[in-house]
Amino acid sequence: SVGEGGLLSGSGVGLKTRDLLAASGPGVDALSYHHYGTVSKRCAGVGPAATTPEDALSEAWLSRTDATLAFYRSLRDEFEPGKPIWLTETADAACGGNPWGSSFLDSFRYLDQLGRLASHGVQVVAHNTLAASDYGLIDGTTMTPRPDYWAVLLWHKLMGATVLDTGVPLRVGLHAYAHCLRGTPGGVALLVINTDKAASETLRLPAPGSSGSASSAVTPAPTASAAAATGLTQDACRVLTAADVQGALGVPVAQLPLTSPPADAGPGGNLVSGCTYTSSAATAGGASLYLYRDMTIDYFANVPGFQPVPGVGDAAYVHAPMLIGRKGHVTFQLTIDSNADPAKTDAALRTLARAAAGRL
Repeated sequence: SVGEGGLLSGSGVGLKTRDLLAASGPGVDALSYHHYGTVSKRCAGVGPAATTPEDALSEAWLSRTDATLAFYRSLRDEFEPGKPIWLTETADAACGGNPWGSSFLDSFRYLDQLGRLASHGVQVVAHNTLAASDYGLIDGTTMTPRPDYWAVLLWHKLMGATVLDTGVPLRVGLHAYAHCLRGTPGGVALLVINTDKAASETLRLPAPGSSGSASSAVTPAPTASAAAATGLTQDACRVLTAADVQGALGVPVAQLPLTSPPADAGPGGNLVSGCTYTSSAATAGGASLYLYRDMTIDYFANVPGFQPVPGVGDAAYVHAPMLIGRKGHVTFQLTIDSNADPAKTDAALRTLARAAAGRL
């Protein structure tokens, strides 16, 4: 399937995945889909506005992989439960890639995408292309490997097929992924990405042989806080409290505020505050809330899988595990990381959205 479930939906998608699955009947070997988070400048006007280099580390940009996967996974679960999902074409942007897609800056997106997909059980990821245009892994003229080539080579050499739980929930500023070390029994390979331009991160690993899990801490940069620099007007941890999240998920959670939101962390708007809610229960997951200023969400009305949520702010759309809404000049993005039934996750998202919107 091509183009549905992400921000490119509505740009000429013909046959719908649902119709294809319904017509084919049971018995497919795997569900294959394509994903591009945006279109390049070459095709301006075909899809959403192209991203910029400033978006490269933003949560709004990196999380688009999850939104597309959620769309296809829901169809897989409905028509072919248990069958594998393969991402058989992807890159930073459709239509040749962005000019900065051939630079080191795109390696964060590529590696983060591989980590996210592996954690959700996606076993095949095919990059487009090997040697053509800006998204090629190799320069098509000189045959010189580009940064993404070396990034995926390291992934292939180090990250084994078995995915491990890092014990560090994905949050603004720190993305951590762990696999068994390829070819080394008992070894562990870690991929850790600091996505915060204004703060360093500390990752504490348990001693060998212990049963503990990794933990992290943020060290803000010793300059004027990015929150002040970007005009922080809302505190996400007060907009949505630990008690709210505990009530929705049914487990105790701890709050971790985002202390230094980076500027330009979302397409068309600025991230002004964020808060993550983590649980010590291994199967309970957690949640996150990000607040943006003047971020447009109208395109979600046309993204397959997203449904409008009446009565929440000025507008809101949900497709578990994510809900995005807007009230006045503030846009809020809720995500729940849970193994719960999608219907329960959807209900929890709506409950939390109503609480957050009521305080904005």
